[in-house]
Amino acid sequence: MCILFQVSQYLLARIKLYRYLRLKKMVQNAKNAMSEGANMDDPSSAVTKAINRIIEIFKLLFDRLFELYKYLSIPGSIEHYVIMAIVGLCIGTVISVDHYYFEVYMGSTSVFQSFVITLPIMVLITICISFTECGRCFLLITPILMFSGRGQVYFNALVALLIVTGPMANVKHNLSVMQESSVCQQRGVAEAAESIADILFGPFAAFHKAAEELAKGIKRIVDELQEILRKFKRKVVALTDAISEAGRWINSKINGCKNSVGSTYDFCVNAFIGMQEDCRVKLPTALSSMCNTVDISNKLCSAVQAGNLICDLVYFDFSPLMNSVKQRITRLWDRAFSLVYFKINIHHHYNYESNHDVILGEIKQKVSSIFTFENMKAVWDSFLYIYRLYFRFYFLYAIFLYRSRYLKKENYDNYFISTELVKLDKKLLSQGKVTIFPLRSFEKRIYTKTCSPILMNNEYLAFSFPSAVINKTVGAFVIIGLDYFLYYIVFKSRMFMLAMMQSFGTRTEVSVVGSGFIAELSRRVVRALNFLDYNFYATNFMPCVPNPKRPDFWRALKIIGILVFLLFSWISRPFMMRLRHMILDYYHPDVAKRRAIWLHNTILLRRMSFLTIVTAKIKGKFTGNELAVSFSDKLRADYPWIRYIIGRGELVHQCIVCNDIRPPLVHCTEVGTSSKCVGIYCKECYFDIGGICPLCSNDMDKKGLVSKTKKAE
Repeated sequence: MCILFQVSQYLLARIKLYRYLRLKKMVQNAKNAMSEGANMDDPSSAVTKAINRIIEIFKLLFDRLFELYKYLSIPGSIEHYVIMAIVGLCIGTVISVDHYYFEVYMGSTSVFQSFVITLPIMVLITICISFTECGRCFLLITPILMFSGRGQVYFNALVALLIVTGPMANVKHNLSVMQESSVCQQRGVAEAAESIADILFGPFAAFHKAAEELAKGIKRIVDELQEILRKFKRKVVALTDAISEAGRWINSKINGCKNSVGSTYDFCVNAFIGMQEDCRVKLPTALSSMCNTVDISNKLCSAVQAGNLICDLVYFDFSPLMNSVKQRITRLWDRAFSLVYFKINIHHHYNYESNHDVILGEIKQKVSSIFTFENMKAVWDSFLYIYRLYFRFYFLYAIFLYRSRYLKKENYDNYFISTELVKLDKKLLSQGKVTIFPLRSFEKRIYTKTCSPILMNNEYLAFSFPSAVINKTVGAFVIIGLDYFLYYIVFKSRMFMLAMMQSFGTRTEVSVVGSGFIAELSRRVVRALNFLDYNFYATNFMPCVPNPKRPDFWRALKIIGILVFLLFSWISRPFMMRLRHMILDYYHPDVAKRRAIWLHNTILLRRMSFLTIVTAKIKGKFTGNELAVSFSDKLRADYPWIRYIIGRGELVHQCIVCNDIRPPLVHCTEVGTSSKCVGIYCKECYFDIGGICPLCSNDMDKKGLVSKTKKAE
């Protein structure tokens, strides 16, 4: 915090100083304008002033930017430190956010775990870029490793994982959906065939069933009629009993009336007898024959004998009897009416089906496999997490290994003609020493400039094998195309099946209303004749409708993007790998000079190895001692790396002074003076050095072949 506070104070001071200098310059410009006495009336002067002012503003801005660039380009300055801190913070934030996104949204890592990993990465990257050149070097080399062989392996593996978990899994799912739909349709076709067979044999079975139902109905009607007759007989017997009981009751009432009032006939006879007696009393005996009213009374009283019903009419109540008879007659009528009454209703229906039935087996399969799927998903996410961590740490290890070898070994990846090598060669040329430029034809195939479009031999080897990338690209496009093509086929079949099953047409139902014998008999006959059931008209294929899984467009786009990057990395891999050399040369100039010196000496030594054979052949022609140079020796001279495969051949023993390989050669170790000296000399050089090895300063002349004067010299 203290450092940031000091940096902010410094920046504020610089801003105030910049404003003060700008104000001072504006005051000076105003004084100069007043001293010159500009013509304010001239309209062109105002335009010129405006243009000059704009030019001055841009010039001042350019000067400030150039000054800022000079300050920023000075290592150790406060401006350099501030801009590196800002750049480090921005880069660390971007990398941390990228890691957070891929771990949380693309992986299965929790938010807290990703935050715990992301925050130290951001702080570490910010500090490394701000304070250390090594951190900046690592940061610049990291994207370059994506173009290397390991980077291509990483992206190839990532493409394979995305293809396996994306389009290939989708193709497998849609194929299984098609198979399930086909099996279900086969079952439906079998059921439809059975329905057709039922339809063909339906009329015969229907008529047979209708005849059976009709016979059963007639038998039931006969039984019901017998039961009704029996009931009617019982009702008639009960009615006669009731009438007889009513007669007895009426007789009892009449007898009671007779007992209390007497019969009409007796009353009439008694009245006439009383009148006859009064008549005999009142009339004389001669007229007594006139009082004889027996015949008259018999005739008259016989006429009024029906008056005995007066008692019955007075004392008898007919309402209970009439009500009972009415009720029984009504019930009998209703029973007879219901026996013969029936009504037929015809209903016309139109069915429309649009709902999708979920396959029960699919639900069971999902429920049974949910735990296994969750476990496999957790294992797969853990594997991907470890895979990503491995390659990230491997990239860091590869950067550290390349940098350490670059700093410690001058011959490691030292095939590029750098600026230091060109400067060194120019310096040697000015001093009149041996130079390496221009390069020979075979050397141009081994060494090249960093920015040159010409490839070296080892770069051709890496550039000429794109089969893996091409095969991966073609396979990915084929699988993605197959995924979309299969989805299109399944989706079209789904839409076709849904369109075919949206409407099942019309159907007619016949219903019989009633509860009597005729109605029940008609209902049974109609039910028996209705052999074309609703299921025969429309077999339910809704469970067979396939439900394909839509292809993941973003995953396919990601696969295509990675493949495009792989193709680009394959094309630009040799050129991108050269940037490592440039970055390390920039951050380690001393090592770059040392490697340039080594490369200069190596090129000279390889040229000397090539010239050794040529010199030996020329000397052999003049001396008569010709040297037989084999084809392998020519290969060793043209291609020095072949020595590590087939050996050095004749070049193993050569004079270290003139590079002569013709025998006899004197070895310092063979003389016995030294066991570790590598000195080898030809006959002429041996006498020139007086038999004394300049490497170990030992006398090799044990036989006294060299004069003492030469030894003294």
